[in-house]
Formats: sequence, C-alpha cells, structure tokens
Amino acid sequence: MSNAKLFLFLISLMLMSYIIAGHAQPKNYMINYTYKNPDSTVFRMIKYYMRDGDKFRSEYISTVQYKISATAESNADLSDRANSTGQVNSEVKMQAENITNPEPYTIEILRNDKKLVWSMDPPSKTYFEVPLRQEPWEHSCSIVFADSIPHSKIIGETKLLNYDCDIYEIVQTFNKETWASKLFVAKNLNAILKTELWQNGKLTEIMEAAEFSLEKPATSLFEVSEGYLKNENNQN
Repeated sequence: MSNAKLFLFLISLMLMSYIIAGHAQPKNYMINYTYKNPDSTVFRMIKYYMRDGDKFRSEYISTVQYKISATAESNADLSDRANSTGQVNSEVKMQAENITNPEPYTIEILRNDKKLVWSMDPPSKTYFEVPLRQEPWEHSCSIVFADSIPHSKIIGETKLLNYDCDIYEIVQTFNKETWASKLFVAKNLNAILKTELWQNGKLTEIMEAAEFSLEKPATSLFEVSEGYLKNENNQN
C-alpha cells in the first residue's frame, strides 16, 4: 500500500473515531455510499441498513474488476553464435474494467437483539456466526450519523439529496503534507451525506450518498439469506 493510500485509510479511521453517534438518531434508514476517484468514477459502494434501532446490515460492493496480463519479448545478439547473448523483457499490465451489475462480495448482519453477527459470503453461499461485541455495535451506530465532530470548523453550506448541509473541515499535517477532510452533514438530522479527502489542496477521494431513505427496511434483510450454509470452521 502506498504512503498516500495508507494515510487516506488512517484519516478515514480517524474521522470515524471523531464521530459520536447522537442518541436521537433514526431507528430506521437505508443509505448507499458510493466511493469515487477525483474524476467521479465509482470504484466501490457500501450500503447500510438499520431497522428498529437494533438490527444493522452492511453490504460491500466492488464496481471494478482488475485483469492482469503479462507479455514477454526476447532479444538476442546472433553476431557470434558461439557467444550469443539473449535478454527477455517482460511487462505486467493491470487493466480496470467496470462491472455492469455489481453484487455484494461481503454482507454483515449485526443483531443487537440477539447479540449475534452473521457474516455472509455471497460467492460461496456460506456464512459464519459469532457473538456480537459492544464495540462493533457502537461503531455501526456511528457510521452514518454525527452528533459532534471535534477538531473541525464549519466552512460552508450546500444541499445534497434535498437536505440542507453544513460542511465541516478537519485539517492535519503529516510528513510536511497537508491533508484536509471535509464532511457534508445534513442539518437537524446529522446524517453524513458526503466526505472528501484532500492532499495539499488536491482532491484525492470522494464518498457520497447516492440514496438515503428513512423508511423501515424489510425484515428479510436482517436474516441469513435462504440457501446459505453455515461454516462451522469459523466459529469462536
């Protein structure tokens, strides 16, 4: 992982640690976050669902697949066959292709009412079950809604998905580089509808809500899907 990517990851963790879930957040919602490059191309999606304040589901979706190809070229000096020399030049290329109908590659269901976590692997149609610890549950409650954002300042306002938003900014210095994190938070509701990461004044990554609903999600979303087999090898 490059230093820039590593720092982006650390900044994201830092932002999540800053966010403190509000006690009055909605008990039901669905939000679809898209992760974008600076040119607005989407490379990942994460969907979050909450029902009744005690059931949480996350879906992790990749919108890009990578293909690796290798080529080899041989060059030989044949001027003196007895002492001929050869050299092989190889080149590995990675090509990104958009997935037309992306599906989740991982699904997690947290049931605070049952104190259980179900992790589903759609490619293999298997899942495993572990006890739900308090820390992961509290983290799930702080992903979408922010009651307060320490070490930040409001730098502007905007409108997203028909919600009026305040724009918060957090600025950090790392190895003589300036990193800024901007959060777009819906007023009164405190929902995080967008984040931006900037390096030395240059935009590096965007997370933005493409869908947001306060309607109650279907009950079936918080149960293990039909046809999945339990993986006993991953039990704790």
